[in-house]
Amino acid sequence: MVFEKSEEDIPSFWLAFAFIVIPMKILNKSPDLENLLKLLGNFFYPPGVFWFLQVLMIFYVLIYFVIKNYNIRKVYYLGVIICMIYVYLYVNCVDLSKWSVEDGYIQLVSFFAMFVFGTLIADKTNKVVYAGPIDFVGLVVFVGGIYLHKFLMVQNMLMSLQFVQQLFLLPVVYYFLKVSRSEVIQKR
Repeated sequence: MVFEKSEEDIPSFWLAFAFIVIPMKILNKSPDLENLLKLLGNFFYPPGVFWFLQVLMIFYVLIYFVIKNYNIRKVYYLGVIICMIYVYLYVNCVDLSKWSVEDGYIQLVSFFAMFVFGTLIADKTNKVVYAGPIDFVGLVVFVGGIYLHKFLMVQNMLMSLQFVQQLFLLPVVYYFLKVSRSEVIQKR
């Protein structure tokens, strides 16, 4: 059974899932433990809507030990370790002849790097302020850089520089936060 879901539909998805899908699955066959756990996982994190929540839950467990007794140095050290892992995977495991940097383990490492970057931004949240139109320009430049690189990759150019897209996501998030604090956005 496939549901078309959006963020607003999550409560209705849960109701349908709890009272229709799970009982029907149980009645049609006795689910083994693996399928039951998958069904319950889908209940809390509906597939196709917030797939990244399943990934983030793992990251929260990993980051817990870093932020338990918070020290900004630990976050920086973790960032350096993640960068080293990313570079190792990029150099040794990524097939740069095809569009592959957004698949597999390297994608998860990139997500975790973004998660740690978010932790750094959260630590400095009061210091991240809107600095005027230059922040809009920065946001547009980095988002444009990502799309330009994607376009060039479609043309089979710069395939060996696939990391650029993931690297540019860090300033995109930073500038997006800054722009979100602009007066124009805050009024809406």
